[in-house]
Amino acid sequence: MRLTLCALNSKYIHSTLAVWYLQAAVKSKCESCVIEGTINERIDVIINRVEKTKPDAVAFSTYIWNKMLVLKIAEEIKRRTGAKILLGGPEVSYNAKEILNKYNFVDYVISGEGEEPLSKFCDGAEIDTIEGISYKIL
Repeated sequence: MRLTLCALNSKYIHSTLAVWYLQAAVKSKCESCVIEGTINERIDVIINRVEKTKPDAVAFSTYIWNKMLVLKIAEEIKRRTGAKILLGGPEVSYNAKEILNKYNFVDYVISGEGEEPLSKFCDGAEIDTIEGISYKIL
């Protein structure tokens, strides 16, 4: 599996550590890369950078300052690549069911610390056995 971890910071000087911790947690489980940008970049530039990684899954670190941008980018990435979309972070983890119901392009929401659930996801564990991941029941 090829996983792209995406962080959209408020500024370049405000880099989040979350995606780097997540990448360290999955490094032995899958091929991964980190894409960092800011909320001030053009959406198409960010989408193109993510798309070039040819992801099977894209995980976004979601905060109050980037939620709407994350959702726009995630929807377009899903449309263009068909990659699985995972959202985590404080702005989505407390209302995972609502996020999954409202946004049909979101496949999974990770609640709480993401290192272990994401590692198990990358390792191919059955999704219903991974504590901390919410998903749609089809």
